[in-house]
Formats: sequence, structure tokens, C-alpha cells
Amino acid sequence: PSSTPNTSPHLPPPNKQTNATSAYIFPGLALGIISTGARRVTDRQMLAAAKTLANTLTDDELRAGRVYPPLENIQKVSAAIAAGVAG
Repeated sequence: PSSTPNTSPHLPPPNKQTNATSAYIFPGLALGIISTGARRVTDRQMLAAAKTLANTLTDDELRAGRVYPPLENIQKVSAAIAAGVAG
């Protein structure tokens, strides 16, 4: 890993970054897969999860430079991801 600090205006400060895969993607992905009875995770499902996560950000959050929605919205985001994966 690089020791260079994150100075990008498009990313949260290093102490504010979250793990999107564990916190956001996996819960919604799993719920969507379980609800459809799928036996495999497809590229389409992974892409749907990623796109849905990105689309949960509000315009205000995007303008503020957020990369992920606030963790306070995790249940709503997970449900949206599950619906997107179940498609």
C-alpha cells in the first residue's frame, strides 16, 4: 500500500473511507440471490449491485464528494441492492 495520503477531492478522507464490498455490496447481493434461488453469482448480478449502490447517492451527497451513501442508510441501500440483483 502507498504511504501517500489521499488528497483527491472525490474520495472521503482516509479515516472516513468504508469497505463497500463488506458493508454495502455483500448484504444486498446475498439477499437478492437468496430471494431468487440463484445457484451462482453472475457478472450481471455483481454489476447490478454496483450500479444500484452508486445510484443510491443523492445529488447533495454527490456534490459533497461522497463515494458511498451514509451508513445510516445501510438497510435501505441493502434492500435496493437486493432488488437490483433480483432484477
